[in-house]
Amino acid sequence: METYLSHTRLQTGGWARQQNVNNLPISTEMAGVDMRLEAGAIRELHWHTSAEWAYVLKNQGDLWYFPPGQPHSLQATADDPAGTEFLLVFDNGSFSDDSTFLLTDMMAHIPKEVIAKNFQLPQSAFDHIPGRELYIFPSDPPASNAQAPTDPQGQTTEPYSFPLSQMNATQRPGGTVKIVDSTNFKVAKTIAVAEVTLEPGAMREIH
Repeated sequence: METYLSHTRLQTGGWARQQNVNNLPISTEMAGVDMRLEAGAIRELHWHTSAEWAYVLKNQGDLWYFPPGQPHSLQATADDPAGTEFLLVFDNGSFSDDSTFLLTDMMAHIPKEVIAKNFQLPQSAFDHIPGRELYIFPSDPPASNAQAPTDPQGQTTEPYSFPLSQMNATQRPGGTVKIVDSTNFKVAKTIAVAEVTLEPGAMREIH
């Protein structure tokens, strides 16, 4: 089924369209979201019970994987003025990107005095908390020399991204293949990928 035929959710800063068992009933174990972010745009901090695997279709980034329940946010760089586009895959055919738990969802249901006490700041510091979800919203792109923040807990031993574009392909008669699974991308426990290129006239063997 062509993803471009799915309903497209338009936002200021980008768009998303998904496919799950509602429009592809045979896909009981996987769901997908095609998402585009303009340069600088942000996918709001959120989390969900399904694992998220991603393949970058346009711009840099290659692959990433977030385990279930891991809060995460995404931002498009300015490497390409047109932004970025990526395919998200979830290990649950019933997954819906419209039902992920967003940071704005949580903050909207916590009294402001509780938030202020938690962060030990005056309540006025939180006067501009959005009253509705943002989902995707525009922002300034990060600087080209921007550095990732330092985590006081240290770095994970299993990175959440994988440099697929830098991986050497295995040459086969008629094309090449790159395989990424939990043997070389250890954090990705439930989703793997084979990137196959075919020369003109070649075919992938019946399997």
